[in-house]
Amino acid sequence: MSEVNETVIRARAYAIWLREGCPEDAADRHWYQAVHELMAETGVDPVADPAPEPPAKPKARARKPAVEKAEAPREAPPKAPARPRAPRTRKAPTPES
Repeated sequence: MSEVNETVIRARAYAIWLREGCPEDAADRHWYQAVHELMAETGVDPVADPAPEPPAKPKARARKPAVEKAEAPREAPPKAPARPRAPRTRKAPTPES
């Protein structure tokens, strides 16, 4: 049995494209037609993988950047006027013995 791979399919699809006069927007149709022709000729399913690959590891979650972007300074909300303080009282001195 001959091996049917992407290169063989591409060459067949190109030949179909040339045979039909190089029409635009027919690449998918030519590709699938090439696959079907090669399947009929060889009996090999070119779409099926001979040995399936093990599932890929899930990607690690993206980390937050160590330093976040500085945002534009925000305008502070207006403050209420300061409340006046009560005057301080002094303690009376204590007599020393």
